[in-house]
Parts: sequence; structure tokens; C-alpha cells
Amino acid sequence: MDINASLLNEMFGGFNTLFNKAVAATPTYWNKIAMDVKSTGSDETHGWLSGVPQMREWLGERHIKGVMAARYTLENRKFETTLRVRREDIEDDRLGVYAPQISMMAHAAASHPDELVFEVLKRGFEAESYDGQTFFDTDHTILKADGSEGSVSNMQAGTDAPWFLLDVSRQVKPLVFQTRIPYQMQRLNKDSDNNVFMRDEYLYGIRARG
Repeated sequence: MDINASLLNEMFGGFNTLFNKAVAATPTYWNKIAMDVKSTGSDETHGWLSGVPQMREWLGERHIKGVMAARYTLENRKFETTLRVRREDIEDDRLGVYAPQISMMAHAAASHPDELVFEVLKRGFEAESYDGQTFFDTDHTILKADGSEGSVSNMQAGTDAPWFLLDVSRQVKPLVFQTRIPYQMQRLNKDSDNNVFMRDEYLYGIRARG
């Protein structure tokens, strides 16, 4: 099989289609307990997390609730996975051997937010949350209905394996998954690319930031 730009574009299109179908077919669970927050920079500061006003009966003047001073900054990280395709396999029309690998790359990309989100939940007993305390703690400071500060616990201590009860019925979910650049397929497949010229191989990879 002669390798030309048209063939390489068609091959990348096929890989991309296979990738997208496999992503769509992969069951994921992270968005059941985390909300997807879009990011526009290297990090995002979430200053709204500490105060979500509740409704009250209007007696007299409005009672204006201030957002507490807590601010939480999430830095975006970069992730990748890369596959090499031998030139000989393209010449010999043996691209079918790469279909399972593309599918597994797609599965890894689709389920990666699961890994990140549930790892955060697991680390909630030790990692610092937006208020400077661990996510699961016995004395989180809150704003009460009258505007004064109070304390609430979201943890019951014990020695057995932890279990979690989460209210996921609202728009604001317990955790945040921050998306800067979604999972996308990329390629290095030009004759002038170093990997093609020096090693006779084409590179296909997934890149994401979040």
C-alpha cells in the first residue's frame, strides 16, 4: 500500500472515529458526584464554594448574605497517552491490529476523570478542602440562616472501611472536575516529522488538561 497524505488523513479519521465511538461506549460515573466546571486558564479560583444562600421569609428588609472569605484554587494538570504505529504495518495493510489499542486508549481517556474524582473522594480524610480543613471534618464553618457563623460535621469517625452518603440531586455537587482542554486525539505522521524520518513510525496520542 502506497503511503500518501490522503491515506494518512483517512487513517487518522478512522482512528478518530473509533476513538470517539469507544469513548461514547465507556460507562463513566464521575459526573454523578462531581460537576464539570470549565476552565479558561492555567488555574481557576473558586470563591463561591463557601456560601450558597438559602431562601427565607422576607420580614423587614432583605437580609444580604455575604460569601465567606474561603477561596480554593485548582491548578490544571496535563495528561497524555501515546501509541506508535509501524510504517511497515501501514504499507502491509495491517492497521486492524491497532483497533483494540485505539479502543483501549479511548477507554483510558473516558474513564480517567473517574480515577481523578474518586481518588479525591478517597483522600477527603487527609487532603485540604476549600476552607483549609480536610474535606471530611467534624467542624466545618457554615453560614446559618440568620447570617451568623455556625459549625457542621460531615464525618463520623470509625475504624471500618469508609462509606459515603452524598446528595447529588442539586446543581452544585459535592466535588468539582475542572476541564481546560478535553481529551483529544493528535498525530505526528508527516515524512518531515522526526519520528517518521528517524524511526519509521507514526505517533498517535491523546492529550488533555484539567
